[in-house]
Amino acid sequence: MKATAPSPTRDVQVERLDVKGRGVATSSEGRAVLVHGGLPGERVRVRIDGGGQHQDHGVVSELLSSSPDRVAPFCERVDECGGCAVQHLALSAQRKWKTGRVREALQSVGLDPDVVEDCQGVGETRGFRAKLLWMVETGPDGLLELGLFQPHSHALVALDACPVQDVVTESTLVPIREVLRRHAVSELWLRALLVRSNGSDAQVVLVAREDVPSPDVALLAEELVALDRVVGAFVNWTPPEGNALLGPGTRLLAGRERLRHAFDGFALEVSPTSFFQTHLGGAARLVEVVRDLSPERIGRVVDLYSGAGLFAAALADRATEVLAVEREGSSSRDGVHNLRALGRDSVRMEVAAVESHVRSAALADLVILDPPRAGCQPGVLEAVADRMRPERVLMVSCGLSGFARDAAALVGRGYLLDTVQPLDLFAHGPHVELVARLTRVAAPN
Repeated sequence: MKATAPSPTRDVQVERLDVKGRGVATSSEGRAVLVHGGLPGERVRVRIDGGGQHQDHGVVSELLSSSPDRVAPFCERVDECGGCAVQHLALSAQRKWKTGRVREALQSVGLDPDVVEDCQGVGETRGFRAKLLWMVETGPDGLLELGLFQPHSHALVALDACPVQDVVTESTLVPIREVLRRHAVSELWLRALLVRSNGSDAQVVLVAREDVPSPDVALLAEELVALDRVVGAFVNWTPPEGNALLGPGTRLLAGRERLRHAFDGFALEVSPTSFFQTHLGGAARLVEVVRDLSPERIGRVVDLYSGAGLFAAALADRATEVLAVEREGSSSRDGVHNLRALGRDSVRMEVAAVESHVRSAALADLVILDPPRAGCQPGVLEAVADRMRPERVLMVSCGLSGFARDAAALVGRGYLLDTVQPLDLFAHGPHVELVARLTRVAAPN
């Protein structure tokens, strides 16, 4: 058999981290090199795994000089797995980097970076992730394997455990895999496995191909909910075309439909495919920051992109009226369920696309915007500023470019961005969550 040629290497100086937490360097030939595992200031030898017309990418094979911010990763598989891009960077340096990224995003659109506070931790930095999404493949022995992809690759790293997962999601991994193996479930039908936790119980979602013959899902579900901690089993039919992993249809197979999440003064019940924070302590801290940045007594609150009703419920006891708006889907169904459970006639949910709702929206005193990562849809910010005219807008975001663009749009329509609080809900990864407050200072142009 012909021997495989060794991967080429490059010795480079890492200049900075990119938005995915990879080191960025320039080779002696002038090509950009993305370095998984490299830190700014380090000189490293990189094993080149691939590339394109203008750049190469690879992983550190040898440290020629080391950053003072480098720490020993606590996970033995971190170099193989693409799940924790910056676990080798000290936590204090991770948060400094994230603070800097928020400030740079604001500066890029002409806003004052000095309003950004230092990025805060929100609790545990190990054993904190309450959502687990494992990819699947059939191993050489014919058995189903679960795991995460290698950096820059769709090659699976098979895993039995993950130290950033909470005890519930991690402890269910091997038992769930064994059930799947007993039923001879293969990657031809199962694309991925989603597990959600509330800190004590778990929901399991089989992300499957609808156009492929399936196993006996009813029997499979009964065995899953018989496992310790598993209280609900579902199937989600993934689209046969396109890149979306989760499809719009999720069906309860056995057990409970929702998990209960308790907060200070209220609780939410959430379905497994609804949007909800993966760090449960982080969700509680978001509620605290939103409350801190809101008046003690408020008139009318409108929570746009409200999801399962987290912020609407958090401010229900302060406001004369609360309206939450979320488009069709499991999040809106959970939101209707949760806000009705509060038992307040003054709090309600409207199931509608935000961009449709705001065309005829009424005046508000406080508007909360928590859009998808890309930011608000066209027309939303103009309607908020010109039609709803709130005294305060709170923005919650995990997408820096979309946030900066949207904040600049509101500033251009008479608002002052007076504070931004980044929160480290994604320790060891590149993402950062933030809550920002804008206060009305002038009539719109």
